[in-house]
Amino acid sequence: MVKAHLPRILFVDDEPLWLSSWMRNLKRSRVPYELELATDAAEALQILREQEIDVLVTDYRMPGIDGGQLLEEVQQNYPHVICIMLSGTTENLKSDLRQRGVEFLSKTEQPEVLYKAIENALSLRRLFNEEAMLKLMEAIRSIPDLPEMNIQIRPSDHTSGNPQGYAQITCSPLCTEVRVPLGRNRVVRSNS
Repeated sequence: MVKAHLPRILFVDDEPLWLSSWMRNLKRSRVPYELELATDAAEALQILREQEIDVLVTDYRMPGIDGGQLLEEVQQNYPHVICIMLSGTTENLKSDLRQRGVEFLSKTEQPEVLYKAIENALSLRRLFNEEAMLKLMEAIRSIPDLPEMNIQIRPSDHTSGNPQGYAQITCSPLCTEVRVPLGRNRVVRSNS
């Protein structure tokens, strides 16, 4: 019997106390993840070259290559990796990161907020394995100036008439909504 691989999460932070704190909290929660740790972007890139990573959680402020530069490298060379940015300061990053498809969280958030963000990222990662979604994400990334988008995972819910889950991508400035049914290889697009 072949054992399915657990989702692999890579944490990157130059502060060992933060890394050990997140590691401790995730282990306590008994979440089924394999955790990898890196203390700088160079180490993170080495891990990405050697292992299949599903989600990258990185600090923004780091010496040398900072979190923003790391994200650019990851999005260019490892587009299947979902990225979450953490920061201990209040940089005005949220809007820029959302346009790049990156979740932003404060380091002071409760651990449950990070768990939820990781679960959402893993749901997106599962969708990326579907051919239609891969093509859609490649097309979105090729748009020079991305408008603000909202991506939501809608699980199946038989009581509301939604027997199959889907990913919903809404782009309000363009009045466009795209739905990708989970488990299917077709995209449903509507213009408002």
